Amino acid sequence: MIYFFNGYNNEQNKVAQQQDAFKKQTSSLFNNEFKGFEYNLGEKRFRYNVQNPNQVAETQSNIQSFIGKFLDKEGNVTDVPGYHKALYSAMNADKMAAHFYEQGKADAVKQVVSNSKNPSMDAPRTTGEPFINGFKVKSISGQDSSKLRIQTKKF
Repeated sequence: MIYFFNGYNNEQNKVAQQQDAFKKQTSSLFNNEFKGFEYNLGEKRFRYNVQNPNQVAETQSNIQSFIGKFLDKEGNVTDVPGYHKALYSAMNADKMAAHFYEQGKADAVKQVVSNSKNPSMDAPRTTGEPFINGFKVKSISGQDSSKLRIQTKKF
């Protein structure tokens, strides 16, 4: 019985030391010089800035903050698809970021190609009456458009 008790105490001390070391490393990571998380997208790297690093450090210091979203009061998983989606995303963050980056590039190219294949053929609309060499020009439609009429106003 004493061996069990000593083993249990040693295990609890070891867990406490591991938790303290993790908290110190987390505080060190999320210090004032923390610039965000970096994602590798093949040949490019992007950084995602975190608005409140101290709050992120506090939340992520307890794994229950992550897992608890998917559990009920008795500890049963209630959102199995959400749990696996979140866990997969967490375990493959760079892969997910690269996928959405590439998808965004493909969508942008598709939009440019679509716009270039279907340019607008509408004539540009001008408002008002243009002045050409000091003359005010106005289009007048009538029964016979083959004649040019010039009208002057005397001042």
